[in-house]
Amino acid sequence: MFEFPYNNRNSAIIISVVLAFIFFVKLPSVLTSDIQPWDEGLYAVRVLSIHYNGDFIDQTLHSVGKFYSSSHPPLLIWIGYFVTLITGVYPAVLKIIPLIFSLLCVYFIFRIGSMLFEYRTGILSAVLFSGNIVFNVFSKRFQFDIPYTAFVIISVYFFLLYLENRKIVYNIIAGVFFGLCLMTKIIVGIYIPLIIFIAWIFLRQKINYKFRDFLLFFFIGLLISVPWHVYMLITHGNEFLDYFFTFHIFERAFKGVEYNVKNTGLFFYFNYLLSVIPFSVIVFISLFRDIGSIVRLNWKKIFLWIWFVSGFIIISLFRTKLESYILMILPPFSVLAAEYVKQLKETSRLEKFLVVFTTLFNIIWFATFDYRSMLKSIEIFSVGFVYFMMIAVFLAFLSVVISFYMSKKDISTVYKTFILLFFLGINVYYAVQIPAWDNTFKINEIEKTVGQNKNVNIIYIGSNYRYNAQFNFYFKGAGLENWNSGYNYIFFDTKNGTENIRNYLSNEKKRFNVIVEKDKINRGEYTDSKNFIPDNYRLLIKSHGYELYEK
Repeated sequence: MFEFPYNNRNSAIIISVVLAFIFFVKLPSVLTSDIQPWDEGLYAVRVLSIHYNGDFIDQTLHSVGKFYSSSHPPLLIWIGYFVTLITGVYPAVLKIIPLIFSLLCVYFIFRIGSMLFEYRTGILSAVLFSGNIVFNVFSKRFQFDIPYTAFVIISVYFFLLYLENRKIVYNIIAGVFFGLCLMTKIIVGIYIPLIIFIAWIFLRQKINYKFRDFLLFFFIGLLISVPWHVYMLITHGNEFLDYFFTFHIFERAFKGVEYNVKNTGLFFYFNYLLSVIPFSVIVFISLFRDIGSIVRLNWKKIFLWIWFVSGFIIISLFRTKLESYILMILPPFSVLAAEYVKQLKETSRLEKFLVVFTTLFNIIWFATFDYRSMLKSIEIFSVGFVYFMMIAVFLAFLSVVISFYMSKKDISTVYKTFILLFFLGINVYYAVQIPAWDNTFKINEIEKTVGQNKNVNIIYIGSNYRYNAQFNFYFKGAGLENWNSGYNYIFFDTKNGTENIRNYLSNEKKRFNVIVEKDKINRGEYTDSKNFIPDNYRLLIKSHGYELYEK
């Protein structure tokens, strides 16, 4: 069985190996995946706009949907710009930026776990954090999620370091990373002072942290982030405020946006955690265990629970469901779960039985993620229902037997081994079998073919079209206002009828590249291309998301 070493030197070697492993297994996807339409393409277009249009401070005039994408603060955009000044604007370059931030996340999770508890907890925390589909996908997407998560983790780390030795420089650094978080994603950075303020309320008798320390931390963050927001407010007024507060905050919190409304309500993220991490149930068992002994808990454990529970409540109350929101609670989840696994050596047989039994259920829940909609459709008292119940009863009985047997063993080592094997397995699997999330829509080959043809005439045909930032990025701003993309661009939407499209293509004398959007890049029904593509056009390329025709 696998066992983590205890000493500092070995742990430093192990975390270096973990970081190197994560980097190399992510590279295949980074190097081969296209920038995706939502939301990655939105921010890639903003980077491109600075190169083409020089709008370093404010990309609104040239952004996809204007404030829809430009009202987010530009720190990641600026980082992308400065990196691509050196390398050129390539998808892989943009994708490697969040990958580097993801390594920072893993490293500082290790540091937090090691500082609060010990090196074994730190190592296991890092493995837990980086061994799931959410981390796997967003660690390679040029989106705000991983960078702002890194800033949250680093800010919390320096806050904890300040509590340890009271060097004011650490409180200042924590404030700086709070400000950087505010400059990365709308209002999400406020989560950091919220955690610290709640911790100060409940722990001020146990920690040496004064309210003036909090004010210094808070105002340093504001000093970094307020100037850009004030500039946008002065420049754009209520239009900026409307998107900033109404769309990105109020509607996401209380209404749900863009069809992303939780069907399971308050339990969505509880269900989602169990669905993507096959041992996540242990953190909830640990929560109930610690509630029962809260008067004996040290401040470190209470702080982690404040971090986890406050984040869990916030994302559960939000009407909008996004898988990436899990990243808000994944850092404290990882440390808490790692510490609880270590404590399993000392738990009672009854608690071990409960842990093993619920984990087996969690594993089944995880394994059936893609089949649950099919199971829901089984009619009661049908043959399929009878088979389902027989399997369920058998699995329940088997789980009881296994749980009873394992309750006599040292399950701490078993869990460490399971977590490590799952971490290795899922990362290697997604290196070989790149997830659909990473590379769903493919336009790179189409862009290369159009470039080789040296034909700058493009007809783009969408269905119920709203935006397609992937196309805008690969074709240098074509289809966006106020861009000089170099393409002669004409747009049609099948929702306005197909006969006019067919007539235009039939009568057009110039040679055009006809790009037809497919596969629900925009939500809506897509018309069969045969209904509007004339017979004298030939299909050059068909990829997931697009068809390319030429006369």
